[in-house]
Amino acid sequence: MAKDYAKQYTKYRYQRPKRNRHRYLWIMLGAAISLFISGLFFLKSASKQSTVQQIEDKLKKKILAVPVPKPPEPKFDFYNILPQDKLNLSPQTMSSVKEELPIAKEMTASITEVPVQKPLAAMLSATPEQVAIAEVKRQLEQEMGQLTNNAYFLILGRFSNSAQAEQLQAQALLKGFPVRKKLGVVYGKSTYQIFIGPSELNKLAKEQKRLSAAGLDSMLTKIAP
Repeated sequence: MAKDYAKQYTKYRYQRPKRNRHRYLWIMLGAAISLFISGLFFLKSASKQSTVQQIEDKLKKKILAVPVPKPPEPKFDFYNILPQDKLNLSPQTMSSVKEELPIAKEMTASITEVPVQKPLAAMLSATPEQVAIAEVKRQLEQEMGQLTNNAYFLILGRFSNSAQAEQLQAQALLKGFPVRKKLGVVYGKSTYQIFIGPSELNKLAKEQKRLSAAGLDSMLTKIAP
């Protein structure tokens, strides 16, 4: 039988689209990598925060552990006491001063017996240093009656202000020099003199060298007859 080629048709097969099986695998792999990276970033940030917090805690502990410096306590009250002290070097006062006694209690008692020095003894009875200053002044006043016309003395300074004179006197006493303060009249003005003496020329020459080494200026003068 003859074939009819005009009605002949081609038979096509339906082909299903191929599935991309690896797509989901790549998606899961990318998600895992992103989670891993984000986890590392979180761990690094957490470790940095903990390190900073530890450093801050250590600094706070160090700051709290540093002791607060205490204000320095004054060692001597000479500069507060001497400006308030007024010494009377008149002959009546010098004659009323008693001889030196070895016991400290008797020395303070002899100071309080002098009417002019009662306020000074009350102020200097607090510490041994203050009592020693009072005793040195008492001895210096006692030696004022022994001035002779052939003696010499060293003048450390002349002041019109009593506070400045007493400041220099305290400075010299603290350095171990037996200085005195005397009120006199120079060119018609009241002047406070700070001096050492009277004594021999050789002795005062040595004292002048010691004063110069201690940073104190002085002038050697002979007592006029």
